[in-house]
Amino acid sequence: MMFLHRLALKLGIWNVPALAESMPADVLYGWMAYYQLEPWGDEWLRSAVGFAQFQNANRGKNKKAMKPEDFMPVEKRAQTPEQMLAVLNQIPR
Repeated sequence: MMFLHRLALKLGIWNVPALAESMPADVLYGWMAYYQLEPWGDEWLRSAVGFAQFQNANRGKNKKAMKPEDFMPVEKRAQTPEQMLAVLNQIPR
């Protein structure tokens, strides 16, 4: 059933039970086989891994290694005035 939810999300269908009833089993199995070859749904994570690898391969000696999570969207975190000033001070003048 989880796969049907993923497929419905990818297809833009909100009614998962209707999708399950209307789709022949061989078509569903075809989608499942395709998903095994080319999974979808983790686009942010796959991109973030590549960005982190590129950044780490090109970072300076004393620079901290980046993690994939550093390149993924997150909810806004509150910053203190000191943190804001630290970010601004990183901008070259």
